[in-house]
Amino acid sequence: VQKLLGSINWVSSYLGLTTKQLAPLFALLKGDRELSSPHNFTVEAKQVLTEVKEAISKHWVCCVDLDVPVTFFVVLHDLHPTGILGQWNDEWEDPLHLE
Repeated sequence: VQKLLGSINWVSSYLGLTTKQLAPLFALLKGDRELSSPHNFTVEAKQVLTEVKEAISKHWVCCVDLDVPVTFFVVLHDLHPTGILGQWNDEWEDPLHLE
């Protein structure tokens, strides 16, 4: 569960999912801290997992378009800097591409 939620948390902002939306999934981390202990998915957690699957199926990483300028963003979250490459083009269906 920890590994799954770590991956979901990592891509959640790109997928447009908020921490509040993901809360039923993160509630699965409460209780026994033993990594091998069983965790039962609640109805709410299953629904959120379905929403995550749908969001993933609608988003994809795009290749760099050499005709569009590339912007480098540095995001600082909890003192952990992260670099993001992005491009913006109003003519694209999804105008923001992140790498």
